[in-house]
Amino acid sequence: MKTYEDIINHFGVRNQMRKLSEECYEFVEAVDNYEDVMNFIHNASDRDKELAREFVIEEMGDMLILITQFIAKYDIKKSELDYTMDAKLQRTIQRINTGYYDKF
Repeated sequence: MKTYEDIINHFGVRNQMRKLSEECYEFVEAVDNYEDVMNFIHNASDRDKELAREFVIEEMGDMLILITQFIAKYDIKKSELDYTMDAKLQRTIQRINTGYYDKF
């Protein structure tokens, strides 16, 4: 984790926040492109599909590198993330099951 912390300390938290925002946007673009290729471009070649998938993986990797910098910077433990993620997943499942999202 030292490398991630070194990077965020070098560039600064504010700069890496901006970079994370940019990478999140690029990830959304990649997912949107992937969905278009897989679902709406009926003559998409296997190569087009693979390139779209690779684009998602690349942008996801960029985003995860930046998120991991913040994990290192703030000394966040895997157990803390697991606990929070589990709680949020359970809340979402409960909301789906009770029709909470059907109201929107």
